[in-house]
Amino acid sequence: MAMIKCPECGNEISSDAISCPQCGKKIKGTGIEGIIDSGGSAFVYILAIVIPVGFLIWLGSNIVSCVGHLV
Repeated sequence: MAMIKCPECGNEISSDAISCPQCGKKIKGTGIEGIIDSGGSAFVYILAIVIPVGFLIWLGSNIVSCVGHLV
């Protein structure tokens, strides 16, 4: 656990702190707020996995239905 300065008031706080105890400035969000505050990078990684997997599932089901019509 490192100490960092609050961007709002300059008070030294824990790097694990969610908000500054002195001024109340949010340092880290939780849940979806944390994803949005972090620039959305976690959200982008999730989409980068979900979209291709969904496409492969969709593609696989279409191939199976096409093969069924050929036989």
